Amino acid sequence: MASTNPNPNNPPSMLWNPQMTYLPGSLRPPLHPRTLLEQYADESILTFYRAYKPHRPGNYNHDTDISTTIRISNAIDLVDSNPLVLDQIIWGMTHPHDANPGVQDIIEMPVLVDILLVRHFRRHGGLVLPPLEEARKVVEVAEVRAVREKAEGLRWGAGRELVRYPNWRDWRDGRAGLRGGAGGEGEEGKEKEKEKEKEREKGMGGRGRGRGRGRGGARGGY
Repeated sequence: MASTNPNPNNPPSMLWNPQMTYLPGSLRPPLHPRTLLEQYADESILTFYRAYKPHRPGNYNHDTDISTTIRISNAIDLVDSNPLVLDQIIWGMTHPHDANPGVQDIIEMPVLVDILLVRHFRRHGGLVLPPLEEARKVVEVAEVRAVREKAEGLRWGAGRELVRYPNWRDWRDGRAGLRGGAGGEGEEGKEKEKEKEKEREKGMGGRGRGRGRGRGGARGGY
């Protein structure tokens, strides 16, 4: 099989794990020792942006864009490595006076939270979010616990218990199983799905080779 590496003379290193710290040029003190990321941004990204990024004047400070992008990248890495971080972000958004300081900068970027919610669904099944009833149950317990923990002098990262919202995929599958319907759970539900499938196939008659296929591939599945 042919190699998929676009540069076979420089294969990716499993040991490559640069420090993802970036200080904009305008904030760096004299003789600041640049991180590898800062060197890369200064010598490659900024040069590219100045030459090809549209709708920006020649004197535009791209450092701000790079700083924002790095914050987004680091936040995605953080949640990918520890999905429970997203639960703390949601708690902080609904309880701004009790937000974990470690996720405060993520909370301040609503579009980033949107991205993290969708990525969590793709990778882990999503969260049941407030104000849905199952999430409210978690919130009620967590609010009582928060009062007790703070009275005991506990803090985030020093004794506070993390908030955990229900997994949306598991919650959905559980509901489907109880009603024996959509989702194929229960024998009655399976038989109903078979009948619906037959009706759909009848209705698709005469549509040629595309019969039974959605726009996303075979039957529209993932």
